Amino acid sequence: MERIYFNHGGLYFLATGDYLERIDKALSLLQYEGIGTDRNVGNGFFEFTSTDITLDGARDSEYSMALGLYCPLNKEQLSSELDAKSAYELVKRGGYITKEGYQTIEKCSIYMMAEGSILKTNKPIHGKSSIDLTPKDLPQDMRPNHSIYRCGRTIFIPVKV
Repeated sequence: MERIYFNHGGLYFLATGDYLERIDKALSLLQYEGIGTDRNVGNGFFEFTSTDITLDGARDSEYSMALGLYCPLNKEQLSSELDAKSAYELVKRGGYITKEGYQTIEKCSIYMMAEGSILKTNKPIHGKSSIDLTPKDLPQDMRPNHSIYRCGRTIFIPVKV
């Protein structure tokens, strides 16, 4: 087993929307509980701080770039966001359930557009907010007592192509 320590650095993420207060509260708790698969063995602790920033993207652009993983709401939305200049990579997301007692059970998988994907739109983009990855074909006694979700929404910034 290996641990990675950051000196004068760290991991960062951006958030926007109506739930910033909830995110602050959740991260304030998670810094002591740990985050990630290995939190059950004492990993995943961090120090949480928050600050406001402003991102100025390209002006008058017809394209936007995903800053995180993205899953469109439906095929129609995706069709309207793609053209010859669009660029994306699909990544498979899944893995194992991290809840204690269920770590050997694999979640369902989904393909999502990778970070850095370029889509033809200059309007706000809304992806799926609750993608259910709960395994469907497990015997009743092996099913977790809650659903397992992944978020397909991310922040997009305007870019020149």
